[in-house]
Amino acid sequence: MCFSWDVMWRRVKCVFPLMMVVGCAVEPVQGTSSTGVPDDPTPEQPTPTTSTTTNAVTTEPEPDMAGGATSTTGTGTTTGMLPDFGEGEGCDKIDVVYVVSPFVPKEHRATVREGVLHFNERLVETFTPNIDLHIMVTDEMIEWTGEQCESECTSNGSCEASGNPEFPCGDLFNVHRCEKLAGAAHMFPIGLGAANRMCGETKHMRFLDTQTPDLLGKLDCATNKRPFDGVLAGHPTDALVTAVTGQGPDDCNQGFLRDDAILFIVYITNLAEPWDWPGTPSPEETAALLFSVKSKDQLGIAALLGDNTQPNPTCQPGYNVEHKKKIFTLVEDLIPHHVWGSICAPDVRPVFDDAIELMLDMCISYVPQ
Repeated sequence: MCFSWDVMWRRVKCVFPLMMVVGCAVEPVQGTSSTGVPDDPTPEQPTPTTSTTTNAVTTEPEPDMAGGATSTTGTGTTTGMLPDFGEGEGCDKIDVVYVVSPFVPKEHRATVREGVLHFNERLVETFTPNIDLHIMVTDEMIEWTGEQCESECTSNGSCEASGNPEFPCGDLFNVHRCEKLAGAAHMFPIGLGAANRMCGETKHMRFLDTQTPDLLGKLDCATNKRPFDGVLAGHPTDALVTAVTGQGPDDCNQGFLRDDAILFIVYITNLAEPWDWPGTPSPEETAALLFSVKSKDQLGIAALLGDNTQPNPTCQPGYNVEHKKKIFTLVEDLIPHHVWGSICAPDVRPVFDDAIELMLDMCISYVPQ
């Protein structure tokens, strides 16, 4: 990164002091290119285990105006702009993993989608000017949602169940093997109201980066996940741990994670995981697995969760209450850098604004090893 004291001073005025918010704008910059992995035979399904990852630093959760709860980490007062760092200071790489459950409650899908689109836009405009991004999208589904369309495409030449009269059956029959694995990089969301098309330029494009042409458009496409009725959901935490462990299931995420990058997780789920199942790690064990991949200073999370176990909930009473409490244990108590909000809140964009502030704080304070 180039360094200029004049540029540095103009940008530092935007980020210092951190206790003041200064309205600095960043011009969006688009990029070009992406990474693929070889197309090998499909392996066995990964073993599920759900939970969430978050980052909390010093602040306590406060009820929001809608009755949901949010908790943030760091100062949360940066300006949406990064300074030009000096030699050996700050971050220059961020790996972003979206674990987006298709099973958002129907009455909240529009607001959650609006929040995700808002975050996508802020992520691209804030960081692509001088940060090398890797961005991957996955979910926790046990069953591949494309099977329903595969059947319809075979018999009818189209998939009416998707709601897309121009569903690309030709691409579906040639889909990348990794699309069928929980925790693997996904670029072809399939479901009623989902993107229902291949979001990358080729099926081998497994994740996006700063240089990807039309980065924001492809990211909006890849994060547009919706379910079909009757398809089995899975275990969100297992998908998360699988996504960031090694190279992912069957090496599907090869090249995504970088040792010298901050890892930031966008975790959206209303599911609860039975932590007492044999072989399912506890929240403490799950946190340990994540910290074996990244140190606490390198790991952050933004989570939208069902909050019906929390004070002043915005979600309706639900099932598996004790299981959901353990997800909050993971998110709030075990991961130092986090922000969370209710998946049922009438507006989730503030949570994602806090997530951008958290990423900026982490990036500014990061000391490369």
